Order: sequence, then C-alpha cells, then structure tokens
Amino acid sequence: MNVLRCTSPQEFLERSWDYRANEPIRTNVISSVAMSVVTSPDRYDAYWWWLIEDDAHVVVGAAFRTAPFGLHLGPMPRAAASILADAVSTSDPDLPFVVGVEELLRPFLAAFTRLTTRAFARGRSNLLYELDTLTIPDVDGAIRRVTLDDEELVVQWFDDFHYFIEGTAREPDERDRAAIRRLITSDSMRFWCVDNVAVAMAGHAPSVTTPVGVRALRGV
Repeated sequence: MNVLRCTSPQEFLERSWDYRANEPIRTNVISSVAMSVVTSPDRYDAYWWWLIEDDAHVVVGAAFRTAPFGLHLGPMPRAAASILADAVSTSDPDLPFVVGVEELLRPFLAAFTRLTTRAFARGRSNLLYELDTLTIPDVDGAIRRVTLDDEELVVQWFDDFHYFIEGTAREPDERDRAAIRRLITSDSMRFWCVDNVAVAMAGHAPSVTTPVGVRALRGV
C-alpha cells in the first residue's frame, strides 16, 4: 500500500470518488468537509488530505485534518491505518486528536505514538445513525428560513450546542461568525417556530457528490 497526500480538496474529491461512493455513509463527513473547503478555502488554518492506495492503485482509505481540529480517519484496512500513521507523523506530528472507529484508532495510535513519543487520552464517543424510514410527526408549529436578522440567536445556539457536547464555554470569533453567515446566506438553515417563536434549529452542510445526499449540520 501507498500513502498519498493530495495538494487540494478538489484533487482529494476526484481521486476518492469510487472509494466514497462505495462507503457513502461512513465517508459523508469526509466528503462534506472537503466540499466546504472547495467553496470557502479560508475556512480553516491549514489542511491535510490523505489517500491510501493498494498495489493496484485503488483507493482503499482516506483521512483528512482541518486545523485547528484533529485527524479524521475514514474506512480503511487496519494495515493502512498503521502506514498512514507513518506519513502523518512526518507531515503533521502535532495533531491534537484523532477521530475514527476503534478498530482503526488502535493501530494508528500505536504506530503514531511510537514514532512521535506523543500520548493521547481517550475522548468522547461519537455515534452514527442511519435513517431507514422517515416518519413525519404531527406537531404544532411551522418551519421558516433563517435570515441574517437571526444571526445572534444562531450564534448563541451554536455556542450552547458546543457547551452541551464539550462541557466548555466557547467565545465565537469573527471566523465563526463568518461561517454562520455563509450558512445563512446559502439558504442552508431553518427554524422550527411555535407561535412565531423559534424553538429549534437545523441545517445542512454542502451537498455531497456521492449517492449519500446531504449531511445534517446540527439541531438544537
């Protein structure tokens, strides 16, 4: 197997098309984040896009990191995770954390810590839900578009969501606000309102160019 570091999200998306199409659910985050960087290159501090090919030059794994966030491992063979750790330890030895299924985290971290003498503590666990049948409930209220007039409420709810998940308060900076404004102006966000009062929020990331469709942003 061979590890490739792509020079752009466009290259990453093009070279990983078949790989992502074969694993549309487990590569959804990978696809949507890469798509978001294509449209907004200044969204993060730095980027790393990784692909792992087998001996026949078929992509069998992928990973990415958007600083200041950690490395995200896509589906891949266990052996590929160890090989990837070697490449990442050279190009990005200071990564803050790694996200992935445990069967891949173990070989990746074993190799990475051996090469860098870094130590990592176990963090939170993420769950991936796949909806089989959509049942629309009968509830009071109505949906409406989020507009720029709602920016402060959206910022507050994003911060509340972060506190609920991470347990720490976070002060949004101008880049955070710019990202929220992009979501709003791209018509990607909706409120659910009862008696004209917003009681819930949801949105979606950019459409993913595989059969999976779109990735939900978050709901509050």
